[in-house]
Amino acid sequence: MTTNKQYVELLTLPEKTATNYEDAIAKGLSMIPENAKGRLVILTDGKETKGDVGRMLQAVTASRTEVLTLLYEDEALRCGLLDALVAK
Repeated sequence: MTTNKQYVELLTLPEKTATNYEDAIAKGLSMIPENAKGRLVILTDGKETKGDVGRMLQAVTASRTEVLTLLYEDEALRCGLLDALVAK
């Protein structure tokens, strides 16, 4: 954690071979200060191929965190979004 009040960089590169909502939500929740309202934004193809997001439901509810998802079905768009994130 840092003392920065805003997100400035990726902490890890996105995994391009699998979708693990459980891990993504756990990492996202760990970045939100205790007793603060949070918001996670997930870019997804909607196919969970690793982990189990159901295991995070209680943690998300307890943290009062809003979870927003953006579903994309176009492979070129997915690759473009990930490449743009990695390039920064």
